[in-house]
Amino acid sequence: MYDAWVGALAFSFQIYFDFSGYSDMAVGLARIFGVSLPFNFNSPYKARSIPDFWRRWHITLSTWLRDYLYIPLGGSRKGRLRTFLALFMTMALGGLWHGASWTFLAWGAAHGISQIVIRLVRVELPALVGRSLLLLFIMLTWILFRSETFAGALDHYGALFAINRVGIGVELWRILNLLIPVLPVPATVINRPEQVSQFLAMLGAMIVCLGAPNSQQVSLWLAARRVAVLKFVDAPVLAAAVVIISLAFISPDTSNAFIYFEF
Repeated sequence: MYDAWVGALAFSFQIYFDFSGYSDMAVGLARIFGVSLPFNFNSPYKARSIPDFWRRWHITLSTWLRDYLYIPLGGSRKGRLRTFLALFMTMALGGLWHGASWTFLAWGAAHGISQIVIRLVRVELPALVGRSLLLLFIMLTWILFRSETFAGALDHYGALFAINRVGIGVELWRILNLLIPVLPVPATVINRPEQVSQFLAMLGAMIVCLGAPNSQQVSLWLAARRVAVLKFVDAPVLAAAVVIISLAFISPDTSNAFIYFEF
């Protein structure tokens, strides 16, 4: 159970930083050649609703889907039923854009259904509760996105909510023992000290996603104040440092392709 939750959380952060990073790289590299690309990523985990999430995640794709699928399918101009159909079809086809797989289709359909539900059921929740449920939903649907088969996704969901002797009971004992080392641990429970570093890594990633300004906000802040970053350091020194750091992260023994590389 613990591994299932850590895996789901870790992939949620991995795809976030992966996508955010190479979207920034694309914008920056294009600017070097005089081409101005739009920002493509705007802190989507800070979203307050599913529609807001899709206004922040993969902005260029979301805009394309809106202009060339949602609006031609009727959008919000031809009644509620037509709107719901347009939402569902747009998100389902957006899922298929990622790959010809039933899991991608289900992932897109889940987001389409969620947008229909929030239009039908208008419930005002406290901000913290609403955002927590939103992030939980996004994380759970990432499992569909990541799984190669439905069977794999179902196995993962089953492990997340395994309430038995190898499920929540064992994990509670482990967590209590980490917090209170003197607490006796049953013989059937194997203590896992690496959980401390995993907790800290997840907490750090969450702070960055939910609390730190993104590259778009930083660049706009610098531009508004006419801050010239390069005047504080010699350009060749900065370029050399970037090259050295980049080479340090290259490993000939591993594949570091982007998650979206095949798409």
